[in-house]
Amino acid sequence: MCIPERWKCDTVDDCGDNSDEINCLPAIRLPLSAQPFRLVGGAGPYEGRLEVKYAGIWGTVCDDGFTTTTGNVLCRQLGYSNMFSVSACGTQILPVRGLRIVGGQVANKGSWPWMATINVLLPFGGSEHICGGTLIAKQWILTSAHCFDKTRNPKRYEVRLGDYNLNVKEKSEQTFSITKIILHSQYVSGNHANDIALVKLNRTANTTSNYINTACIPNIDTNTETGFCYATGWGDTKGGPLMCKQNNRWIVVGVVTWGQGCAEPHHPGVYMNVKHYLYWIKQTFSLAQSPLLSNPFGSGSFVG
Repeated sequence: MCIPERWKCDTVDDCGDNSDEINCLPAIRLPLSAQPFRLVGGAGPYEGRLEVKYAGIWGTVCDDGFTTTTGNVLCRQLGYSNMFSVSACGTQILPVRGLRIVGGQVANKGSWPWMATINVLLPFGGSEHICGGTLIAKQWILTSAHCFDKTRNPKRYEVRLGDYNLNVKEKSEQTFSITKIILHSQYVSGNHANDIALVKLNRTANTTSNYINTACIPNIDTNTETGFCYATGWGDTKGGPLMCKQNNRWIVVGVVTWGQGCAEPHHPGVYMNVKHYLYWIKQTFSLAQSPLLSNPFGSGSFVG
């Protein structure tokens, strides 16, 4: 019996003996949930190119018919809530402008999605930008301790992510209050040593847009002397990050503690080496989740 070509390999037994569904090439219209699949070629277990195994062969999924619904089904079977639920740290959707900063240059909106602006709330309403910061986890900002020299009361501050123009309210922005300000225990106001702090937001950031994502923190063996690096901020970079790109990921290797302007010629900036504080960061995360914030290890000062 002859059947139209379009009836072949459409998952429907039009011939009665399933002969029209034999020796079919993989197609996205097949019930993917019944096929083995995997992520390959990514920098970690949470990302990569989607491959489906069909007829004993692994093949890459690349088809105009691949929809959000299909992606969500696959991601749920991989153990994620949906295909937008995992954002790899240090990845950008929007491009960086230029490869060199001397005196600063305007960035593309969203090209540094981990940048945070820390603002002090004004007595009669509104707020004022005082420091930059880096989103290193969905509820944590890495910044400088000296940003809180005037007051360490969390209720006096707010944090905005997805901000570009500090003077304009933008749809990409998310605004947070602060529940904890955690300074390094050996930081002394007016001294640049151990000038590092962590800020806990009142809720987790939504990282499903192109404008907000976390930056990666280095491993103890990360070589920060390779690749190219950027210092980012809104002109006065204190508290902001020094970011270096390695293996297509942006890593926060430094936190600005002191500098004049933004990468001004003959005026080098001074940065806290993030690698030096990895144990403190991880210990602080762990301790902050505990109901007891007495800080028995002396690794930081909790406020809030």
